[in-house]
Amino acid sequence: MNIEKQKTYYNKRWSHFNYLNKLQLQRLNAILKAFENFGFKYPPRILDFGCGTGWLTSILNNLGPATGIDLSDKAIVMAKKKYPWIMFICDDLFKHPFKKESFDIIVSQEVIEHVKDQKNISNLWQLI
Repeated sequence: MNIEKQKTYYNKRWSHFNYLNKLQLQRLNAILKAFENFGFKYPPRILDFGCGTGWLTSILNNLGPATGIDLSDKAIVMAKKKYPWIMFICDDLFKHPFKKESFDIIVSQEVIEHVKDQKNISNLWQLI
């Protein structure tokens, strides 16, 4: 699916988001457990890649300054409205000009399957 079709899909998907479902809660628990076991400096600078409406970014922001990025402009509008103290960016992460070592941790859920060039995903590591 090209980037514009993805954006259209996620604009529609996120316009119906209300609360976490059981699977999202399980992923949240796994992410928090990974934070507990990772051993990074506190507070870590966190990037939530594919943040949607910002629910996970808002939780991660309690661990360190978090930034959320998503293709869906509707999701980002919702995130900024609900969590105005957190930085949210509507953009394609692979095109956004983050500087090297901008983040200590990158969190992503339900995104990799939509990345066309998965072999090149390692380019994200330049941000940490």
